[in-house]
Amino acid sequence: MDPAPYEVEFMNVVVDKANDLQVTDADSHFAQFAGVHPSKIKQGKLFLYDKLKPADRERVMQNICKKGARFTYMTMDLLDQKGTPLFVHCVGQNYEDSTLCRMTFADVSESRRRQEQLRAQAVEMNELIDLVCGGVCLFKVTPEMHIECLYLNKGCCRLFGTSQESSRLGPPAGLSAGRTASPGRPLWGIPGHRSRHGRRRGSGLRVPGAGA
Repeated sequence: MDPAPYEVEFMNVVVDKANDLQVTDADSHFAQFAGVHPSKIKQGKLFLYDKLKPADRERVMQNICKKGARFTYMTMDLLDQKGTPLFVHCVGQNYEDSTLCRMTFADVSESRRRQEQLRAQAVEMNELIDLVCGGVCLFKVTPEMHIECLYLNKGCCRLFGTSQESSRLGPPAGLSAGRTASPGRPLWGIPGHRSRHGRRRGSGLRVPGAGA
C-alpha cells in the first residue's frame, strides 16, 4: 500500500552574507518558526547563523558564498524557537552585485523519517531471514548463462564458504547454471530444501560437493 501523502511547508528569508547571515526579511512562517516577531526581524535582531546547527554553519556559508553561483542547493537542520532541529531542503538565490541571498526552505523531515523507517524495516527483515536455520539465497541467470548473486543470508554464506561482502562481487566459487535455470529469471530458495511438491528448490544451481 502506498504511504499516505503529506504536506510540505515552505519558509522564505533574505539574509546578508556579509553580516553572519543577518535576516533582513522573512515571511510569517519563518517568523513563527523562529519565535521572533516580524518587527524584530525588520530591526535586524535575527541571525540565521544562530538557527543553524554548529556542524552545518561552515558548510552553509561555503555553499551560498561560492563565487559566481547564482543558485545553490543543500540540506540542513534548522533550529526552531525551542532549539528542536527541523530537517529542510534549501534553495539559495544570490542577488547580483549584492551580499544578500534569498533562501527558501522546504520541510522534508517527514520524508527523512519515512526513509529511516524503511531502513529500519529492511534491517529487521534481514535479521529475520538470518534466523532461518538453512541458507536463503537469490541468484539471477543472465542470457549468457552467467550467475549474478543478488542475496545470500548468513546461513547460505556459511554453506558456500563466503561472506555477504564477497558475494556482491560475484557468485561463490564453483557455482554454475544447470539445465533447469531460465535466463533472465531469478532463482531463490533454501539450498537442499524440498517444497511441498517434492521439488528441490534452487535445483537449477550446482552446489560444490553436491551429488549429480
